[in-house]
Amino acid sequence: MATVPFYVLLGESNAGWTPMSLMTDQDKQTYNNVIPLTDIWNPGRGAFSAQIEPLTPGVNTMCENYADLTQFGPEVAFMKCLQDQQPRQRFLYKQGQANTSMVVDWKPVFPYTGGEGSRFSQLTQWLPMAVEQALAKGYELDLKAIIWVGGENDSKGTAESRAKQYFEALSSFFSAFDTLWKSIAEKNKLPLNPYKRVIGKVNAPGPAFPYRDFVRNAQIKYASDPANNAVLIDTDSYGLFDYAHYDGKAMVQYGVDIFNAAQCEQPSIAPVAAVSFSGKVFLQGAYNSASGTMNNFLNSEGILETHAKSHPFNTAPFNYSGNESVKENFFLSNPDIVDWVLIELRDSANPSSVVARRAALLKKDGTVVEKNGTDTQIRFEGVSASKYFVAVRHRNHLGIRSSGAIDFSSGAGNYDFTSAATKAFQNQSYTSTVEAGGRWLMRAGNSNSNSNVRYVGPQNDQDHILNDLLGGSIGKVIDNVYSAADLNLDGAVKVSGPANDQNFLLNDVLNGSTGMVYTEQL
Repeated sequence: MATVPFYVLLGESNAGWTPMSLMTDQDKQTYNNVIPLTDIWNPGRGAFSAQIEPLTPGVNTMCENYADLTQFGPEVAFMKCLQDQQPRQRFLYKQGQANTSMVVDWKPVFPYTGGEGSRFSQLTQWLPMAVEQALAKGYELDLKAIIWVGGENDSKGTAESRAKQYFEALSSFFSAFDTLWKSIAEKNKLPLNPYKRVIGKVNAPGPAFPYRDFVRNAQIKYASDPANNAVLIDTDSYGLFDYAHYDGKAMVQYGVDIFNAAQCEQPSIAPVAAVSFSGKVFLQGAYNSASGTMNNFLNSEGILETHAKSHPFNTAPFNYSGNESVKENFFLSNPDIVDWVLIELRDSANPSSVVARRAALLKKDGTVVEKNGTDTQIRFEGVSASKYFVAVRHRNHLGIRSSGAIDFSSGAGNYDFTSAATKAFQNQSYTSTVEAGGRWLMRAGNSNSNSNVRYVGPQNDQDHILNDLLGGSIGKVIDNVYSAADLNLDGAVKVSGPANDQNFLLNDVLNGSTGMVYTEQL
């Protein structure tokens, strides 16, 4: 019997109402596969006949009363973050139903004879079924968190009395769940360790939800009591695709935020293994052919010190959950640092599978260094000595990976992406890197941080700079900025005048061709 971290996700429509089609292109690449080593039990896949399945976004992540089979919730990014942190077997129970009320439908009623309490009653029947199936697979479930996603229905215009009862209902719900889980755990001799209660603060803006502040205040009050071991997720910045439901980018961020806030699993203090990587890479946006090094304008102008003391990869499309950062005045003491990069080790048999990731710093001469600015060995804890592909990603350059698996059998691997075009994997008619002065550089121009660089057409980079960043103003200049739209990494975003980003995109990156499109080759 193997101990398996166990999670329970319950709630209303935002537990799983976002179609996969609303994901960004980059997120689709990241999440459009089975989440490794992660099983799910979802009554939306057969109710009483549901079975444990590998968690597959857009296949078994919908609510019970789904509108679209491809709908998903925060579990997709959350469980992926857990696996990125530490690959191991995990199990998720998910039960979501749209248009249900915490005060009415999720109310614990014993004995249940109909009416109020229907959803909680089904939980008392389905959760034991899921646990039995997990036990049959040899899983000793260790509950880490119960995640509640809801509050919209109790915030509506017809729900004033329910909204005012929300705190009592929320408290009763969690208390009843505690009792339910204790009975299941004791019956099956499962661990009874403390677990987190994660609450997504209801967003629900607009006139359809006049009583949302009652609900929000109740959620805040519950989470603020240390005795409840609760975590509140702030959803106020999340985008919506209709009047109440999170769009694709927001739903992915929701899962990342749960991972970062709840900290349900801590990596092992004593790693079982480790490997280190040393290497070299150049960024086209900062490269100076005359000197054979990169410019460090973002550092010399104080932009990194002001805006980038922590790595920039914690949001889409990277969704990296690491906490790499530097101390005050670090960049002043390390003037050769150009920017942050994300280093990935990928499976030698399946290079689309990321084994481990680290944020690192890049020096003017192309050397990748640790966050102390000096160590050239980027350490990956908990990774066994073997062969791995190495990928390098940057916030506004197209990512690259090694053309072959690198041997880390000695515990260390080294790779220079700058010495030849063949050092980077290629599956298009053009090379992944671009030549300048006899060196090979990561391709610049990815102002919107997707998976391609283009001047015209859907989601093109020129449009993003001019219209999204500069509001359509050709003469506008944004100075002293740390932005992916700053293609030449000089600390300014502009489309006219000397060293402007539009000219750099068209002439330097795309060689004057408005129809050229470069696609990331990872």
